[in-house]
Amino acid sequence: MRPSIGLGFAAILTLVQGCSSAGSTPTDALDVGQGDPATGSDEGTPAGGTSADPAAPPATNTTPPPGSTPAPAPAPAPSAPPEKSKMTFFVTSTGTAALGGNLGGLAGADKKCQDLATAVKSGDHTWHAYLSITGTSAKDRIGTGPWQNQKGKVIAANVAALHDYQFLPKNADLVDENGALVPTKKNTMLTGSKQDGTPALQTCQGWTSAAGNQQGHVGDAASDSSVLLGVRWNDAVTNNACSQQGLTAGGGEGRLYCFAID
Repeated sequence: MRPSIGLGFAAILTLVQGCSSAGSTPTDALDVGQGDPATGSDEGTPAGGTSADPAAPPATNTTPPPGSTPAPAPAPAPSAPPEKSKMTFFVTSTGTAALGGNLGGLAGADKKCQDLATAVKSGDHTWHAYLSITGTSAKDRIGTGPWQNQKGKVIAANVAALHDYQFLPKNADLVDENGALVPTKKNTMLTGSKQDGTPALQTCQGWTSAAGNQQGHVGDAASDSSVLLGVRWNDAVTNNACSQQGLTAGGGEGRLYCFAID
């Protein structure tokens, strides 16, 4: 009887060990997906795994939600203003003919300057005639400078330089809007001004009269070659009758100096 009992216990023990072995996890199975710890390799990652998948890209849909107000488009940057023409000073190429000293006042004289400048593509400036009347000085009507002629020559840098007592511009620099010289014996210019740019007494009644018994003060565009003492470009120390005949007798034809004020 004892050998039989021993064989029975041995059989039971063998059965228990077999069940235990069947339920354990093989070492190789535990290593699947772990990679090689020495090399960092992840070759063992099971198919379909997500550990190495890239992150999802950010959403790109910019359509505003229904009912919302879309953001306004940015305003375009303002464009730079076009560069203005270079000429900022000229002598008028024409006189006043039968109108004599009647220029239509300061406004009419300014328009003449503006029209002549526009004809040579310099109307992008605002032009004023160098004229004084009672209560208004020519020097206060012409801007701040600098001013240059049709040939690009700077006439004066500023108002003070223009009215300096030593300022004596060359006749060759006082050209008209086309770059032409003022003709000989037509070089006296209507100004109504003293050398310092303030009003003289004679202004053809504010540049509204062509009467022979009225007078207008003049300058000389050829003052650099004048033999008369004290003659200046804007103050020739002489007065002409305001009729066209009177202007002609005085060596002129009613020409003006024109300055851009901007």
